[in-house]
Amino acid sequence: MLSSRSEGQPLTILEAMAARLPVIATDVGDNRLLVKNGMNGYLVSPENINKLALIMEKIISMPHRKLGFRGYTLVKKKYSWDNTAKIYHKLFLSLTNAARINIL
Repeated sequence: MLSSRSEGQPLTILEAMAARLPVIATDVGDNRLLVKNGMNGYLVSPENINKLALIMEKIISMPHRKLGFRGYTLVKKKYSWDNTAKIYHKLFLSLTNAARINIL
């Protein structure tokens, strides 16, 4: 559960998904890019304590294998170390090419 008022792209959500756990998070920042309601977790409006409690009860009382597996699949596909390395490599090459153009 990540019940913050603001976020960038929290590593805690990715770690929970990698552990095949369903995620409950507030609908702020990049959380909505990672968590899809009812698919791999749930989003709750910030400060909505009652809704947060209801979702927590729902998660506790139900089997959550599908939610956890869907989150795991997302992390494995988009946020694996291999994929992250490729993205950084591409970024590095674009920056070095831009620097060469500016030097010339």
